[in-house]
Amino acid sequence: MPIRATCACGKAYHFKDEFAGRRAKCPACGVVLRIPSTAATDTEGKGLVTSSVVAKQGSLLPKAVQAGAHTPASADTQPSGPIGASRPAIHKVFYLMSIFSYVPLFALGILVLVVGLILAGKPGGGGSREAPSIPQIGVITGYFLFTAIGILALVYGGVVYFILLYKMWAAIPKDRARMSPAAAVGLLFVPLFNLYWYFQVIYGWAQDYNDFIAEREINAPAASEKLASAIPVFPLIGLGIGFIRAISVQRPGDSMDILTGWVVLALGIASVVVSYLFLNRAIDGLNSLARSVPKGTA
Repeated sequence: MPIRATCACGKAYHFKDEFAGRRAKCPACGVVLRIPSTAATDTEGKGLVTSSVVAKQGSLLPKAVQAGAHTPASADTQPSGPIGASRPAIHKVFYLMSIFSYVPLFALGILVLVVGLILAGKPGGGGSREAPSIPQIGVITGYFLFTAIGILALVYGGVVYFILLYKMWAAIPKDRARMSPAAAVGLLFVPLFNLYWYFQVIYGWAQDYNDFIAEREINAPAASEKLASAIPVFPLIGLGIGFIRAISVQRPGDSMDILTGWVVLALGIASVVVSYLFLNRAIDGLNSLARSVPKGTA
C-alpha cells in the first residue's frame, strides 16, 4: 500500500514501501521532507530520495493533487497547540527590493562620478582654474542627485530591514528564542553595543530558528549559519579601515586613499551579496514556517 507524505508547500506524494523512513526532496519547492516509516520496513539512513524520483511518485496521486492543489498534512505531522488561522506570508519581492533599493542608485552615482573624472581629464575638459563646462555641471548634478536619492532609499530600506528582523524573531516561539523581537530591534540603536548585538541578532536567529524547525521536524529550509556569521563582520572591517585611514598622516588623494576606496567598494559588494543570499533563504524559511505552524502555537 503506498505511503502518503505531505510537504509544507501543500504538495502530497504517495511512495512505495521501499522508500519508508527515508528523506525526500520535494520537486515543487526543494524542501526536504520525511517519508513516514512502517513497521514492516526500515530504510532509515539509506540516503535522500532525489526530486526526480519524488516527481515520478506523483503519478500515484489524483490529478488535482498533481496540479498543485493544497492538501492538508496528516494529523501526526501537525504541530501541537491550538488550531488557528495561518500566519501571513512575507512578500519576498517587496522586502528584498525595498532593503536593497539603494544599491542601483549608489551604483549609478559612482558611474556618473567616474564619467565626470574622465571628462575632467580630457583636453578642454576644464581644470581647477577653468570654469566648469556644461557636461561637467551635468555630471556633478547627476552625481549629487543619485547620491541624495540613494541616501533616502537607504533610510527606507533600513526601516523595512528592521521590520523584517522583528518578524523573523516573532516567528520563533518565546520559549525557543534567546531574545524578544522588540529587544532584537531596539538594542540595535545603542551605540557601540550594537556592533556586538548585531551579531547576536543575525547569527543567534539562525541558530534558534534551525533548532526550532529541527525540534518540531518542520519541513522548512534551514537558515545558513555561515552567512549569518559573516554579515556582522563587514561593518566591523569597514570601521577598522576608517579608523586606520583617520590616524594615518598621508595626504588625501594619495595611494592609501585609492586603496581604501577599492577595499571599501569590495566590502560593500560582498556585504550586499551575502546579506541578499541570507535574507532570501530566511524569508523562504519564514513562509514555510507560516504554513506549518498555525497562529497561536508560537
